Amino acid sequence: MQTCSVLIYSDFTYTMMTYLINYIKAQRLSWFGHLHQMPEERTVKKVYKWKPMLTRPLGRPKNRWKDNIRNDMKKLKIKNWTSYSQDCNKWKLYAEKAKSSKNEVVAPKEKEDNVLPLLVRR
Repeated sequence: MQTCSVLIYSDFTYTMMTYLINYIKAQRLSWFGHLHQMPEERTVKKVYKWKPMLTRPLGRPKNRWKDNIRNDMKKLKIKNWTSYSQDCNKWKLYAEKAKSSKNEVVAPKEKEDNVLPLLVRR
């Protein structure tokens, strides 16, 4: 049986959560650019391009790493990513842009005294 408890987060904690999420997105985009600059014979690139022979289970599909990258690029409005990822300096600029993006964490409605509740399942 699952129980829910309410945790109270201040503006500082909310800001830190936003910072951490943006940092993770920037690191993910940085690795994606690095991956696309690798030669085709590298093991990491082979694993990235590998297609499994099995079918996925029924139900809503889980988010894959590629799906997260695709969503990050949509939010940052990166359209021609294939040519940008080949240019190391330009791709670093996009990774830095991901660190400073603002509207990443969706907060619940604010309560009095700038306190935000968040439901956590145990």
